[in-house]
Amino acid sequence: MRLLPALTALVFSLSVLPATAAATPVARLPVVPPLRGAVGDHARAIAAHGLALGNDDHVFAKVGDSITESGSFLQDLACQPADWGGWRGLRSARHWFGEHTLPRSYASVWCGRANSFSRASVTAVAGWDASMALGRLAGPPQGCDGALAHPLDCEYHLLHPGAALVMYGTNDLERFSPRRFGRDLGRIVARSSAAGVIPVLSTIPPRLDSRRYGRRVAVFNRAIAAVAREKRVPLWNYWRSLQGSTMVNHGISDDGIHPNIYGDCRPPLGCRSLDFTAAGLRFGYDQRNLGALRVLDRLRQRIFRAGSR
Repeated sequence: MRLLPALTALVFSLSVLPATAAATPVARLPVVPPLRGAVGDHARAIAAHGLALGNDDHVFAKVGDSITESGSFLQDLACQPADWGGWRGLRSARHWFGEHTLPRSYASVWCGRANSFSRASVTAVAGWDASMALGRLAGPPQGCDGALAHPLDCEYHLLHPGAALVMYGTNDLERFSPRRFGRDLGRIVARSSAAGVIPVLSTIPPRLDSRRYGRRVAVFNRAIAAVAREKRVPLWNYWRSLQGSTMVNHGISDDGIHPNIYGDCRPPLGCRSLDFTAAGLRFGYDQRNLGALRVLDRLRQRIFRAGSR
């Protein structure tokens, strides 16, 4: 514990360094962050700080809007394996992050198993924008009274996670300027880092419901990438994973906003959001779940297993 001040200083000195590399177009950024160089060093510093605070690198938090809150995002991994296709190596990530069980009241899934995958996060709520994660909960859960009634602080206090998957912007682009959004996202990064939680920022998917909003997706994805670059935190480029020529409707459902699912939850296939075969990966939630597991596996291999134990 005597190392904590030095680790804290390292976290904050890295997080405020000015960006030196020229901005890379979002279309060219990798889907999964490499976690090398300054970003990798910063992530290891945050992880070390988190372990000193008592965080668990077998736990991650989910932070976002309805696309993150959805039962189609990771939840079934608490109950059943994926159809792995050519991605069987990701079974290790499912085991690593699934072995730490949470109180059963933390999730509501058909198998009754509560872990990071099935957690019903207080920071993943339909209709939310980034500013709402920084506000106050109207009815905070037990253990989050007083100063902990802020959603982000509450979730981190309850879970003590090593990392957080963060995706806001789909609602923000209807309400705020990119500058205001970037400021809110930067505050989420700062508070996560201070709590010893590695924030993995995600680009947002296309909007097909409106030409106006559709055009703003690119602007807000640039803002997300800029915050990740400035703060030296990992960027998961979910948007790019939906750009393949075989994607069905660009990975978006009929409402033009939310990702679609292999099987469309109808007979004979049903809901197959964990199908990582070529057929399944033509759909948005299947790509989102695969991307999340790839990001978590990279954290496991390059940060947690190697750097924090």
